Amino acid sequence: MTTWRVALALERRELDGQTIAYCDFTGDTFQLAPLTRAILDSLNAGPADTPTLSASAARVLGESPAAVETAVADTVSDLESLGIIERVSL
Repeated sequence: MTTWRVALALERRELDGQTIAYCDFTGDTFQLAPLTRAILDSLNAGPADTPTLSASAARVLGESPAAVETAVADTVSDLESLGIIERVSL
């Protein structure tokens, strides 16, 4: 099972009910969806696998893990392609 960790630190700010993130390394700015914010919050606490991220996001969003599983997997893939998270070798 793949485990993930944060690869690039993002500076986050709340602005009019939205979460905006800035990456010093790349200079990129992102608007974080609630699901993305929940995933990054979980990974900021330490490395986690996708089922753990799904369970954590589901708790934050008030959904079942099964209901968010596909969206979490897609978001993790997007975050990896942006270089924000990376796979951990155990």
